[in-house]
Amino acid sequence: MRRIIAVLAGMPGDPTYAEDTKQAAAAFSAATEKAGFSSQENNHRRGTTFPATACGISCGQGQKRPCRLANSGREQIFQELLQNPAVQRAAAFGSGAHVYLVFCTLT
Repeated sequence: MRRIIAVLAGMPGDPTYAEDTKQAAAAFSAATEKAGFSSQENNHRRGTTFPATACGISCGQGQKRPCRLANSGREQIFQELLQNPAVQRAAAFGSGAHVYLVFCTLT
């Protein structure tokens, strides 16, 4: 069985990308402050020093059909993040790197 341990995707050659990632990080920091996460929400399977939560559509956990995740009144905060161009750019790069990796693995 072949296993991939790590993928170092680098970053785009565009000099504005570094500034966008700083803006995305600032947007996540501001969203974290607004969301008011409890100390329990900082202790989860992804780590123990930062909050993590899901938003959007879920198809798992034994559900019979896809449904929208409830976000405890944080919907507006998530929408602001999802509509932030810097966050969108970083997410698009990560998604593109993942698609490329899968393509290369399958060929």
